[in-house]
Amino acid sequence: MALTPEEKKWVLKALDEADRGVVDKILASLKSFSDWLADTLYSIYIKIKDGLQSFWQSVRNVFS
Repeated sequence: MALTPEEKKWVLKALDEADRGVVDKILASLKSFSDWLADTLYSIYIKIKDGLQSFWQSVRNVFS
């Protein structure tokens, strides 16, 4: 299931509020991102867990 624009903003805002070093660790691997998302925004994680890799790649592109 796709995220709404608002849900995408929540993810990006949560990452944007973190220190750059923390963001780098979160985005370093799909597992790290998955673990962080499950801990931080569980409802979003559940919604996209099957398509998480694609979303992770998109988020990495935003922060690269």
